[in-house]
Amino acid sequence: MNNFWLKDTQLRGTGARFFAFGAQRASTAAENADWTVLRDRWERSHVVRAVLGLASLVLLATAIAL
Repeated sequence: MNNFWLKDTQLRGTGARFFAFGAQRASTAAENADWTVLRDRWERSHVVRAVLGLASLVLLATAIAL
């Protein structure tokens, strides 16, 4: 998704490396018009974010309790 929205934007440095991650697979999926691959990646990123958020909350609560 990010590659679609940033296709006309010139990125340099860390931003270019970040948005280039998985770009080959994304462009292949876009060429095949298989939007379910992109949707599944989008949904997995939300799950990972939720898990990391929960882990950070637990670690913060543990640090405060000690």
